[in-house]
Amino acid sequence: MPLTAEFKKNARLEKYLDDLNSLLAATEIEAIARKRAHPKYPVIFIVGAPGSGTTLVMQWLASTGLFSYPSNLIARFYKAPYLGAKIQRMLTDPELSFREEVMLPGADNEDFFSSDLGQTRGLFAPNDFSAFWDHLYGRTQNLDYCIEEVAGLDVAYARSELAAFESVLDRPLVFKAIQLCLQISFLSTMLPNALFFFVRRHPYYTAQSIYRARQRMFGDTTRWFSHKIPQYARLATQTAFKQVAGQVYYTNKLIEEQLQQLPAARRLDIDYDDFCIAPKRVWQGVNKKFNHLGFTLHSNYYGPDSFESRNAVRLPETEKQRIIAAYYSLSGEKIKL
Repeated sequence: MPLTAEFKKNARLEKYLDDLNSLLAATEIEAIARKRAHPKYPVIFIVGAPGSGTTLVMQWLASTGLFSYPSNLIARFYKAPYLGAKIQRMLTDPELSFREEVMLPGADNEDFFSSDLGQTRGLFAPNDFSAFWDHLYGRTQNLDYCIEEVAGLDVAYARSELAAFESVLDRPLVFKAIQLCLQISFLSTMLPNALFFFVRRHPYYTAQSIYRARQRMFGDTTRWFSHKIPQYARLATQTAFKQVAGQVYYTNKLIEEQLQQLPAARRLDIDYDDFCIAPKRVWQGVNKKFNHLGFTLHSNYYGPDSFESRNAVRLPETEKQRIIAAYYSLSGEKIKL
């Protein structure tokens, strides 16, 4: 059964959150004015096409306990993430507990590596924070398109907001940022220490993931899944196979074109297969990026030895071949399985 009904907006919740955040917004602005004007540490943005493994990489980094990140709890305070982070710490930090009268289980008690169509579950699981970025960019929440306008963004406010969020735990911030695929160049200027982790997965499996997400979410493979890219209008008139192939090809192309303008020290390329086989090697790469910028993470690795790769053909042969042919028609690349 399609999950459309489950994923429709909950109007009552959205109204409640809008009212709550409107009440907190002014207090947030006053509070962050007393914090640093810039983040202290490098800010990590995880970028990549939908279905490429960005959620898993985000979960992995969040699970280390070495980063600040937007949890599902903090994400509900999208106009006041500094206050949200302080509330979360109050409810979870043993140092702030008085005889455990108000104490929620911490993130260690949650399954960090479960998700469904990019959506995690649990108070402390990482959230994509779309409502926060929409708020920063002055957009109506949950627009379908990748953010591309920067004219309305208050850069000083954005930096201060991130710096305040970071200060609650005094740990580097990490964001899953597929909705910011058009903003890499801008973010690299706004945050000179920003790091961009580019997650790539075999193009067939990435496109297949998007295709199957359409089936599950809408029961209709012709409906677009995830954020729309500038090529959307052109792709919208094509078959579903060309749409998903184009979504993968053009998203990766948009990201690569922007990353090529940055010093190599500010990007980390993460191959999904290699990551699943040996996340420890990727962790070494993360440490090197921080070291190059003059910062030190915990060099020892205590995470999982490997992850189960989801790279398997899950479509009938005809549909598989149509995706492969569609990708070739756009990229000129003959992909092999």
